[in-house]
Amino acid sequence: MLGDYEAARDVYSKWLESETPDWRHEVPLFRSLVQYLSGEEDEAALLRRCDSLKRLSMVHYCLGLRWLAPDIRDRDRAKEHFEKYVDLGVFSFWVIYRATGFLGQMEQDPSRPQYADSDGEQTEVED
Repeated sequence: MLGDYEAARDVYSKWLESETPDWRHEVPLFRSLVQYLSGEEDEAALLRRCDSLKRLSMVHYCLGLRWLAPDIRDRDRAKEHFEKYVDLGVFSFWVIYRATGFLGQMEQDPSRPQYADSDGEQTEVED
């Protein structure tokens, strides 16, 4: 859903309103991210909800991805969040490799990273 923010927002809003909550409703970080993605909360509120460095670092990574999405593409804001993720020094599994990879791509080539469409074909993303 990286390419269709309105559709994604609708899906997240419906999930929050669901009368049959699943395990994700009980995970505070996941719920906060969904509230942000649904438009229920802004970025500052999402960051304030982070009650540990681990959660804060993961939110910075997720925000970096969000700002790279083709529908809102803001490379400067994405880069800022990836850099904050790295600077916090709290690395989760493979995420550090993805974050530093995005930063490296952004440094080398303003058209990077590119996204794959639903058929797996590379899609150029305009700034």
